Amino acid sequence: MVKYIENINYALHLCDTEDDEWQVKIANYGLSPLVVINEILATKNKEETTQKLLIRLCKESEPNVSYSIKLCGEDEIDIKSFVRAVHRNIIGLWENFSKTTFNILRHELSFCEVKIDIYKNIGYQYSLPVYVLGDKLFNFEVKQLEKYLSVLDKLQLTEMEKLQILEFSSPKIKIYESENPKQILLEFVETMLKFFNDSAVIVAIGVCLGIPFFDLFTQYAQGFPYIMFYGDSQAGKTVLLHCLASIFGINNNKDITSGTSTIKVIRRNLSRYNCFPLFIDEIEQKRIEEYEDLGKDSFSGIPRKVCSKDGGEIVTDINTTFCATTNYFFENMTLANFSRCILVNMPFERFNLDNFKYFSKVEREKLSAILPLILSYRTEVIERYKQHFEIAKKYSNRSRLCNNLAIGMTIWSVINDILEVEVVNTDNLAKGYFEYFQRYEDTELKYSDIFLSTVYRLFNEGQLLYGRDFVITRNQVLRINLSKFCAIFNSLNSKQKLNTAQLKLKIGNDRCFDFNATDLRPIGKAIKVNIADNETLLDIKNRVSVNVGGEDE
Repeated sequence: MVKYIENINYALHLCDTEDDEWQVKIANYGLSPLVVINEILATKNKEETTQKLLIRLCKESEPNVSYSIKLCGEDEIDIKSFVRAVHRNIIGLWENFSKTTFNILRHELSFCEVKIDIYKNIGYQYSLPVYVLGDKLFNFEVKQLEKYLSVLDKLQLTEMEKLQILEFSSPKIKIYESENPKQILLEFVETMLKFFNDSAVIVAIGVCLGIPFFDLFTQYAQGFPYIMFYGDSQAGKTVLLHCLASIFGINNNKDITSGTSTIKVIRRNLSRYNCFPLFIDEIEQKRIEEYEDLGKDSFSGIPRKVCSKDGGEIVTDINTTFCATTNYFFENMTLANFSRCILVNMPFERFNLDNFKYFSKVEREKLSAILPLILSYRTEVIERYKQHFEIAKKYSNRSRLCNNLAIGMTIWSVINDILEVEVVNTDNLAKGYFEYFQRYEDTELKYSDIFLSTVYRLFNEGQLLYGRDFVITRNQVLRINLSKFCAIFNSLNSKQKLNTAQLKLKIGNDRCFDFNATDLRPIGKAIKVNIADNETLLDIKNRVSVNVGGEDE
């Protein structure tokens, strides 16, 4: 006698296959297998596949209502685990499983011929030559977009069941398929150059479109910068962010991460997205310094080690970088961190956004047709990067800034190639960007006048002592210990702290400063500042009566 489970009237019965003389009802619901899901996790540091079974449950009392349940391997080991999984979030269920009936049921559920692969990390898959975008993927071998989840259309699934299958593909991505994606790219480029015609913005757009190759740049270049649009409200920051997000198929603004999210959430997403940008809108002022540290990690893609409660270490992968907006300036940013980002100042009313077509969600949705065009250049980007890095070096000796710029230049050279016309001259872009950078230093970071004025004020107040903290040599050179200066400044300004790195960033663009510190007793490590034209500071020399040894150095 062979026993099996039969679903009759949405209730489970135990029956006999030879003669249907008896039936024993063992549950008030019916189960039917839908699809076997292979959940694939592929990052540069980890590769694993987990198999799960999606089943449909129907109550006997509600035959027209179905519930979808995802069973893991451990859920099918014993009756207790199975019952716990089935009852989760569903009330009104009862059953009377024996070990025999449970084994028969488990055997029946295993006969599910429909199998599907689901990628837990959207974006580039390290184990396969594909880039996953929601229910589609870009195949790098054939350079085509494929609908790898087309099997879902053949199954009679509810929308909830489809969402359960796709739940790891958050944010919800929709790629627009167009017969003429080059025309969409051309219109997008022309619009951006018209409304955001600024070298820093253009570089930022190029860098953002280069994020699908994050793994290549962190491996073969010097690193990959994060992008920060900052400035006043209504300057176009969020509009630009939404346009860039739409290129990656994110058309619902709710799927863009909020700047109020915790750093733990941000780090989880940086691990969850493979070479796919994390878009963050409106970072709070109090979190800005946390994002500086985050940018340092993402620049090189180095995993972050965190101590667990049991004393062990948890490694958080960094598999991508972020593009964000904020209304606040990074006042305490060090030069080291500054060189790891594309920082774009967007003042109010600099850009006239009247008649900007991408305010329309319908128009923004079309932008995702651009992405496959960019993805098809994966094998070429590093060689193009090397060429543009050499061009960038002609205009600056700051290697890391040249690296960041070269990434943006690389993608714009790709766009020129796709459109078969030079929409952006990358050489001119390099000139313009470093001119912007110099203007930015002069207007936002120049601090030398304030610094020298503060030195004079602290001297007059008796806080900064001549001969102990600073001296003036050769009647034209200020020798000062920056560590001592910062310590005194911080003791008097509890709300506005300084450290030597921040101070060097603020005054670093002034050629009067020589930061090659040398020992000068009793001052210690002292930098040199040419104050030959600063009569106010030179007057200090006339006001002190004690000559300090070594002044004529």
